[in-house]
Amino acid sequence: MKQWKWMGVAASLVVAAMTTGCANDLYSPCDLTGSENPTQQACATEGDTVTCAIDPFFQCDVGTCARFEGSTSYCTTSCSDDLDCGDGRCLSFNIIDPDAVKYCVPNDRTLITSVDEQ
Repeated sequence: MKQWKWMGVAASLVVAAMTTGCANDLYSPCDLTGSENPTQQACATEGDTVTCAIDPFFQCDVGTCARFEGSTSYCTTSCSDDLDCGDGRCLSFNIIDPDAVKYCVPNDRTLITSVDEQ
């Protein structure tokens, strides 16, 4: 009987571990092309200096797909300071009001190459 009790506990722990963990795709590539959304189309096709974010973006577990200074698109999340960004920095994406919208940008810029390098 004790054996069944421990097997039940072990199975419960396995299920809990599998369902409570969230995938973290911060700084992974995401695809902005192919959408009929005009804002997303503009973000995907603008030139080599564009900085934009599409939020919500459901292909990214972290919730946002962005481009920073003409980079390829990558998954990111909103932030309030650098501590929110793991191996990255919390930078403003709004030139009119720099404190309004901030997103994580990786320190290793090779993770998000410029459009010209694709």
